[in-house]
Amino acid sequence: MEGMNMLLNEKLFNVEGSYGGQQSWLKTFKVKNQFWADRSCGVTAAANLIMYLSRTRKELSALYRGTTSEDFVGLMKELYPFLKPRVYGIPTLTKMRQGIQKYAYSRGIRLSFYMESWIWDVDEGSDFIIRMLELDRPVLLLTWNSSNREFRNHWITVTGMISKKEGFDLIASNWGRRRIYSYEEWIRDKALLRGAIAFEFDKPKSK
Repeated sequence: MEGMNMLLNEKLFNVEGSYGGQQSWLKTFKVKNQFWADRSCGVTAAANLIMYLSRTRKELSALYRGTTSEDFVGLMKELYPFLKPRVYGIPTLTKMRQGIQKYAYSRGIRLSFYMESWIWDVDEGSDFIIRMLELDRPVLLLTWNSSNREFRNHWITVTGMISKKEGFDLIASNWGRRRIYSYEEWIRDKALLRGAIAFEFDKPKSK
């Protein structure tokens, strides 16, 4: 699969020059103190996902209509009571899935999810991420106890995957920056747990 590039529309992650949102904005805009802003990576990742879905799917536009960093902070503030971060953040895929679905439902929208399980296998994870990107869906990754500080007990938003001579690179929004990570290094790291989740619009069944 060398030469394969799967990238979402990166312009749609732009928030006043930031690549996706920044959890630090919660403190900047005096929504949360430093302690809780530091534990809001999952809230930011969820907001990134919702922002992208709302900008690419007409039927999901009610999820978010903002463009500025202040608007994005407003979205994170609205998500907060649904996601309910604790002192350890949002610890599971289930908590993330439930929170995002409840937020969407409050806007009159049903979202279905595509994965709610931990990733143990290199091919399993890459196949899922590539498939979701092909369907124009951001993927949220959760990693517990990684030796890499940029992943440790942290959520990131995957926006692309690029094949290289051996393996893949992940393109991601992390702390409001466009970051590139080796997929193989992430999956083979001695992390306690790692998982991925993606969402789509749940169309009403025809009668």
